[in-house]
Amino acid sequence: MLSSAYFPTFIISTNRYINIVPIIGTMSFVRKKSRKLASGEKKDYYYEVENKWQNGKVKQKVIRYLGTTPYQNRFDIDREKAQQVSQILFEKDSTPSLVKERLEEIGIPVPLDELKEVHLVFNPPLGSCFIVIK
Repeated sequence: MLSSAYFPTFIISTNRYINIVPIIGTMSFVRKKSRKLASGEKKDYYYEVENKWQNGKVKQKVIRYLGTTPYQNRFDIDREKAQQVSQILFEKDSTPSLVKERLEEIGIPVPLDELKEVHLVFNPPLGSCFIVIK
């Protein structure tokens, strides 16, 4: 499932029911699509999607493509946070567990137990930065 940092919710408790109310207005979830490749191999692709009602029918809207593993996460960050991330990544004697701990300290959730890859990307034409964690 996606991190609660992306989709914060709060719980309202009543006598008989527990209602989970999304703060952002819609609820998204991860959908897996399996495809058969030309080689005959089956490969899974993951998407973040949400359901919308249109003309009395449910339509599924893809919010973003997550890749071939649902644990690959992309976080948009500002330049200041990108500078902090680059300092963390290039610290002397850094280990995956230390990098994970430091990323969580600056507010970037790392959903995996074992950190394999961290990509810091800067797009000059758009002036935007993001981090991809695998």
